[in-house]
Amino acid sequence: MGMCEKPELSDYFEKYWLTSTPGFGTIFSRNRYQLLRSFLHMNNNENGVARGQPGYSPTFKVQPIIDMVQDQYVKLYQAHREISVDEAMLGFKGKLGIKQYMQDKPTKWGIKLWCLCDSHTGFMMRWNVCAGAGDGTVSETVRRLLTPDYLDRGYYLFCDNLYSSTTLFFELKGRRTGTCGTLRSNRVGNPVAIQPAARGRRADAAARYPRVALKKGEDPIFFTKEGMLCVYWQDNGTVRMLSTIHGSRILEKEVRERRAAPDEARVVHKPEAVCEYNRYMGGVDKADQLRSYHSYERKCRKWYQVIWHFSIELALINGSICYNLANPNEKMQSQKFHHFVIDSLTENLKNPDNLERRRNRTSGKHPLARLTGRHFLAENEDKKYRPDCTVCSDRKRARVQTTFYCKQCNVPLCKPPKDCFETYHTQLNYRH
Repeated sequence: MGMCEKPELSDYFEKYWLTSTPGFGTIFSRNRYQLLRSFLHMNNNENGVARGQPGYSPTFKVQPIIDMVQDQYVKLYQAHREISVDEAMLGFKGKLGIKQYMQDKPTKWGIKLWCLCDSHTGFMMRWNVCAGAGDGTVSETVRRLLTPDYLDRGYYLFCDNLYSSTTLFFELKGRRTGTCGTLRSNRVGNPVAIQPAARGRRADAAARYPRVALKKGEDPIFFTKEGMLCVYWQDNGTVRMLSTIHGSRILEKEVRERRAAPDEARVVHKPEAVCEYNRYMGGVDKADQLRSYHSYERKCRKWYQVIWHFSIELALINGSICYNLANPNEKMQSQKFHHFVIDSLTENLKNPDNLERRRNRTSGKHPLARLTGRHFLAENEDKKYRPDCTVCSDRKRARVQTTFYCKQCNVPLCKPPKDCFETYHTQLNYRH
């Protein structure tokens, strides 16, 4: 449904000639789709642990699908050397204990995910649902994403200032994993010269350490300690970075101003760590961009359905990336790859005869059996049981309930003087 956006779910199954999309109705009916959607579950609720008890997990309902798909991604995809970790948001505004608010994201309210992606292709290898305080520190989240498949294998991890710290970078350096990321000025372990000015009692103790003040265009300053590089550079804003994979090399880059002429450019001396960070940090953003082209964005009260649809979208995007890597001479656009997968899955379901047979399989009778033979009207023994009439009831316009039904077809129908019984057994299209 992400390939064809419509205001309501029921619009995909309507028969109005101008806006109809017959492809959906040939696979299953609207009622069957809504029924399957309402009973969608990914775990047995009886096995869940109550809140406050040892072993409780806020993501219990979706954990099986997360573990299943991630095991396949790690097993079948060999990532490039450069990988990145970042957050992603899935829109959800219902009542949920793990719902997050992120002001700087396009989707501000919803379920936050910790994601690990290939920086070259945007392939998402691992992702975990943010469960709030239960996740522990950010450093522990990074360890969970990397363990065990992406440690001790020479990968280069790029991250933003939420994750960067000297403690984490030293630990990953000992596990043969290089790291590079922007740095917050108040992180513990930062060089004193790049920390913000101290106040109160700390001001006297810090007075003997000179602070560094750079102007735009000046060469960056580097600090090193036990194989870790700290970069302090002034561009349009102050840039602080940590890296265990770069040196103090400076590159010349041509930058064009927005209002300058096309042939006018100024030369900027950038640290290599900054250039590499700008190049490889956007793996998660690229995955979000690819997913946004055909995303399934529907309001729903069940939060785990948001995770379910996200896992399907991600599987299609990752599959498209793998296909293009395996077939470099026959690359396929994301939309065409979606079409190919949909056609492969629905090849045996698009026959109209099969559709009519599926619609009538509950009764076990031939689809046109209601138009032949003898039929008799009967009344339910339980007078309180009043289902909707199959012919004239429409919950959008006027709902009609009845206690009568056809004994042979086992469908609820209104009794005479209404003509519902006669219409159902004499007309092919019996709906009013």
